[in-house]
Amino acid sequence: MRRAVAAKFAAHADIRVILLGTGDEEIVEDTDTGHYWGRGRSGAGRNMLGRILIRTRTRLHSDARIAARSTTC
Repeated sequence: MRRAVAAKFAAHADIRVILLGTGDEEIVEDTDTGHYWGRGRSGAGRNMLGRILIRTRTRLHSDARIAARSTTC
């Protein structure tokens, strides 16, 4: 799933901008039925999709910083 999400955001600039626009905010998959991918009905779910999105956002920020440094050198 991590690879699929990373590939999706790498390929689609429009959603990449949206993801990066979330800054450092927590991302939560808000679903009543998914206790693994989201927070679930109880709110105590694992939120794995939210975690993957946060990790992807962090990597995109890092890649952008590296690209910016390489163009200024």
